[in-house]
Amino acid sequence: MFRFSLYQGASLSVLAALLASTPLAAQQAEQLPDVEVAAQAGRNSSLPENIPAVVEGVNAKQIATEVNAMTAGETLRYIPSIDVRQRSIGDRNGIVATRTTGTVSSAQSIVYADQLLLSNFLGNSYLYPPRWGLISTQEIDRVDVMYGPFSALYPGNSMGGVVTVTTRMPEKLEIYATLRGSLQNYKEYGTKDTYNTFNGNFAIGNRVNDLSFWVSYDRLNSYGQPLNYSNITTRSTTSTSAVTSFTGGYTDTDQLGNPRFVFGANSIDHSIADVGKVKVAYDITPAIRASYVLGVWGLNSDVGVQSFLKDASGNTLWPTSSTITTLNGTKYKLAAINPSKAEATHLMQGASLKSDTRDVFDFDASVSSYNFQRDRSRAPTTYNGTDTVAGKDTQQDGSGWWTADLRGIWRPKANLLGFHEVTVGTHYDQYKLNQYAYSLTSWASGPDGAYDSRSIGKTETKAVYVQDVWAFHPKWKATFGYRSEWWDAFDGVNGSSGAQGNPYNSRQAFGSSPKASLSYEVTDDLLVRLSTGHSIRFPTVNELFQSSAQANGTIVNDPNLKPEKTNSYDLTGEYKFSRGVFRLSGFLENRTDGIFSYADTATSTTYNRNVDKIQIYGTEAAVDLRDILVEGLSLRSSVTLAASEILQNSSNTSYEGKEVPRIPKWRMKAIATYAPTDKWSLSAGVRYSSASFSQLDNSDWNHNVFGGISSYLVADLRASYKIDKNWTFAAGVNNIGNYKYYVSPHPYPQRTFLAELNYRY
Repeated sequence: MFRFSLYQGASLSVLAALLASTPLAAQQAEQLPDVEVAAQAGRNSSLPENIPAVVEGVNAKQIATEVNAMTAGETLRYIPSIDVRQRSIGDRNGIVATRTTGTVSSAQSIVYADQLLLSNFLGNSYLYPPRWGLISTQEIDRVDVMYGPFSALYPGNSMGGVVTVTTRMPEKLEIYATLRGSLQNYKEYGTKDTYNTFNGNFAIGNRVNDLSFWVSYDRLNSYGQPLNYSNITTRSTTSTSAVTSFTGGYTDTDQLGNPRFVFGANSIDHSIADVGKVKVAYDITPAIRASYVLGVWGLNSDVGVQSFLKDASGNTLWPTSSTITTLNGTKYKLAAINPSKAEATHLMQGASLKSDTRDVFDFDASVSSYNFQRDRSRAPTTYNGTDTVAGKDTQQDGSGWWTADLRGIWRPKANLLGFHEVTVGTHYDQYKLNQYAYSLTSWASGPDGAYDSRSIGKTETKAVYVQDVWAFHPKWKATFGYRSEWWDAFDGVNGSSGAQGNPYNSRQAFGSSPKASLSYEVTDDLLVRLSTGHSIRFPTVNELFQSSAQANGTIVNDPNLKPEKTNSYDLTGEYKFSRGVFRLSGFLENRTDGIFSYADTATSTTYNRNVDKIQIYGTEAAVDLRDILVEGLSLRSSVTLAASEILQNSSNTSYEGKEVPRIPKWRMKAIATYAPTDKWSLSAGVRYSSASFSQLDNSDWNHNVFGGISSYLVADLRASYKIDKNWTFAAGVNNIGNYKYYVSPHPYPQRTFLAELNYRY
């Protein structure tokens, strides 16, 4: 009934827009004001117009003055309820977390840059983050976030929200050059070291008649702190093994409350990422633009390790699975501390043809592709301090995706029934997983040996949608949307030990997602809007088909996963006053068959599972103030309260009544900026989050330790000074209080100093 009534509403509104205008209708239409239906983010946003949901964003000026950002993901730092899990500068696993999705749910939100999909929907975990590296901060014009799955223009991955990055195209000759550096003095367990990151960016752009172009090169040379620590809590059942004599290591209590022995640091990543990018746009007419973008991302990564153990002679001891130690009289079996090396070359392309007449009809057509031209990762199976031990080479060459979209926007002349903006569109995407692992006799540089395992498969989605924005009264606006999707999963195979493996059965599914929104201008300054939307997220190719044993653990797939579905609601009031905007939102999400990645730390095995029913609800307040107390002083602040519960889980009823993993109850952000002139500015920010669980059974109750998801309260400072019309210098510090906080199982950066010098012509 719910879906049918929404469909009827959408159909009636579209039919009403088709009615011919009568003289009376024309007279009534003249009484309607010039309806402003621009997106909340502004005309220069790559978000479509008339988004029927909460939209928050920041522009290039705010980013430059407020945020110590060396990478694109960091620019979202002070947007309400949004967190990017950047564990170190240049972290390639920067997952977007929203008010209803967690820090490893990569497929439950969407990231675009100028209509190009940056989200990696090959999987739904920390291994499949958005491709932030293909955007430099210098080219960003603004970043906007739409909260929730309330627009039919987007697929079910929008259940958490949609992030759109809008980049610039020049109107005249422009030259940019940026040098940045950071320094972090880091201490944790036996690690006491300084980690630096360097970033250089150069770009040139121009407009010649109707042709504009932008060419850029960016290099990020990043030294990150350890992102993990080797530890053991599992008791050894091998009673006859001799205890190895050594010194070093640390004892404490893990996130489950168990005593543990920490014996090494790993995931100490030194990476060099190079990005070359070309953007070209040609204005066929003043209102029709064709554009093309080409981006190449290259990576070389050397992930080091550190053992805290010494033998009787004082030499570094590298443990193996046969190393036995005693802790409080109990024997524990250690494990190898494995480094790794990675190299990759990825190619992104996109083309679009778009009209912006602001008249009766506009269109938007685009295609994009992302291809893993080369993607290799080497790691030993048992490291002993040398590069000659055996290992595995995991290759994903040929993996990737491509998309195609066609959209038409129709704005018939206003009549007796008001003003309409009708959008009709179609979408296609295909994702391909092509992962092979080969045995290595020498892990660091030896040739590939026998085929060890493979995981391959494809998913495909075809969609059509319609959305009508209906301003039927000067103070009322209704939006109705409907999206239908046809999904296929096919060519899935897992093989091991040289065997080709048996193919999985192909799967097909169909889903429809109705949307509706109603807004009312109570006064010229107060807007109230109620939005509701149904969404369906189909399983990714990785969740369905990837099962492999790797050096750092085992991944177990589930070819029978059900699509996860949500019914989402948002009630928002926005009040504008002379010096700013205040927003208060209440949100509710009921999710069915939610897909969660569950890690069994005892066996280093990751599973994907459906959870029958969960519920997440809460409130969010945000304020944006300008020229408060004194001219040039601004404040943006937000606070979010979220409650969550697993309502039903038939496969394991012990999860019922537990909190949903990685959804903190409280989040708060505030950033104050004082810029009395265009020459200099000073910003101070603070970020707070309460602790949360990472396990479905909420067994990780000891939050504020390595391995848990801790609470945190961190402060940042930034100062910027314009030396002259071309040169700007900025400096700042993140986590000024040197707070130690964690996102399971990783430590976040400690106090980090940053400086940058910018040239702009």
